[in-house]
Amino acid sequence: MKKRTIISITILMLVSFAGALIGQSQRSRQGRRSYGIQPGIDIDIKKTDTIRVVEAYDRLMDCYVDPVHTDLAQTKFSGTQSLRKLDSIEKKTDSISACLTRIERALDIPQTRPDKNYSGTYEKANRTKEPVISAVRR
Repeated sequence: MKKRTIISITILMLVSFAGALIGQSQRSRQGRRSYGIQPGIDIDIKKTDTIRVVEAYDRLMDCYVDPVHTDLAQTKFSGTQSLRKLDSIEKKTDSISACLTRIERALDIPQTRPDKNYSGTYEKANRTKEPVISAVRR
């Protein structure tokens, strides 16, 4: 008799446990019910003046960003070309200066030292303090 009692209690516990699990799963599904109804109504969003201004600004910037990037790339490229040209000019003037120095030594011409205050690009016109570009000599 003890065996029957233990078996019946075990079966009763298993059935009650299964019932509790089924009840719990039913409760958790109730919160997630979805019927799949999609409304077919389109609602227009009212745009304020601020939104219109921001959208216009975005469109304007989209139009100008690509040309600005292109111009910057071209400027960088022309800058590097200019630097290369200036480097080649500097090398040529250095070689000419060295050649002139050798000629002056061979002919015993005294070398003149440049003035400390003279920068080589400006000269004073009519003894005033305004510098004038030396290429504008008359």
